[in-house]
Amino acid sequence: MSITRLSAKPLYEQLKDTLRRQILEGELQPGVLMPSERQLCEQHEVSSTTVRRALQELVREGLVRRRAGLGTFVSTKIRRRILLIVVGFEKPAWRERSYFFSDLIAGIAAATWESSAIFSVVHVEDSVESLVSSMIEEMAYDGFLLRLEGDLEDEYLIPLLETGFPYVVIKRYAPHRPINCVVVDDEQIAIRATNHLIELGHTRIGLISTQNVVHGRDRYQGYLKALESRGLDIDPSLICLAKDYYEEHGFEAAAKLLALRDRPTAIFAASDLLAVGAYSAIEEAGLRIPEDISVVGCADIPAAVSLSPPLTTIRVPYYDLGLEATKLLLDLICNSAQPPKKITIGHELVVRESCGRLRV
Repeated sequence: MSITRLSAKPLYEQLKDTLRRQILEGELQPGVLMPSERQLCEQHEVSSTTVRRALQELVREGLVRRRAGLGTFVSTKIRRRILLIVVGFEKPAWRERSYFFSDLIAGIAAATWESSAIFSVVHVEDSVESLVSSMIEEMAYDGFLLRLEGDLEDEYLIPLLETGFPYVVIKRYAPHRPINCVVVDDEQIAIRATNHLIELGHTRIGLISTQNVVHGRDRYQGYLKALESRGLDIDPSLICLAKDYYEEHGFEAAAKLLALRDRPTAIFAASDLLAVGAYSAIEEAGLRIPEDISVVGCADIPAAVSLSPPLTTIRVPYYDLGLEATKLLLDLICNSAQPPKKITIGHELVVRESCGRLRV
C-alpha cells in the first residue's frame, strides 16, 4: 500500500500519519516489532530517508521505541496526545481572564503529567468545525478539550459526534443533548450567593448578569429561584442585564441600580469583574461597602481579595475543571468511561468583608 502523492504534506509526515493510525487502531499491537526500514520502503514506495524521518517523529511522540541491534518496536505504553482548543477570547479577553487560563492549564498539565500524556493548545476565533474535522482526519491527536467563550454551537459537535472521536467540553454544556463535559452548577452558584445575602436580612437584592451565554442565563435563573424559595417578590427594576462580564459593564449596570428611588441594599454580580465595576459605581455615588450596600461576586479572581473591602464571592475551581476534564478525556480515549458523561465540579462561598447585615 503506497501513500498518496497528492497531499500537500511531506511524504515523511504522510507515512508517519499512516503508521500512527495503524498503531492507534490496533493494527500494530503494543510491543510488536515494526516492519524493517526496507520493508516499509517497499510497502509504501518511499525512500529510506522518508522512512527514517517518519520513525524519528514516532519515537518523539512516544509511539515507537528503538532497541539497538533488535529493531523498532511499538511502545507498550503509548503517550496520548491531547489538544486544548480555545474558541473566541480575543486578546483583551485573554488579558482580562489570564488567571482563569493559568489555573485551567495548570490542571490540564497535572493530569497529563500524571498519565505521561502530551498536550498542546490552539486558539481559534472561527472555522472551528473545519479545524476539528481536519485534526480528526490527520489523527494528530487522540482527543480534544474544548473551552469556548460563547455558547456551544451544534456545528462544533457534528464532526465529533459523527466520528465518535473523544472530546470533553469545559465549562459549557448543551441544554438540548447530552455531551461529554465538565461544568460547575451555575444555577446553584447564584442560589448560594443570593441566599447568603438573604440570610443577612437583605430583601432588595440587585442582580447584575448577562444572558449572552448559558452560564449567565443559569445564574439569572438561580437568582430568581433563590428569591422565590424565600417568598420574596421579584422586582424587575432590580435586574440589570449587562452586555458582557467586563468591568465597565458592571459599572454601568450598578449605576442604574443605584439611581433607583428605592435602590437595592445588596447586589449579586454574576462575575467578579462585574463586581469590580460595581465597586467603582458605589464609590462614585458616595456610598460605602458594606455599610450602605453589600456586594457578592462570582469566580474569586486574584483581585477580589485586594479590593477595599475584600470581596465576598463564589470560588469557581478552574484548576479542578482542567484536571477533571483531562482525566475524563483520557478515560474516554482508553474506553474506561462510557460517553456521554457529565461531571459537575463543586464550588465554595468565600466570605469576606463586602457583605454586612442589613441595618434596620
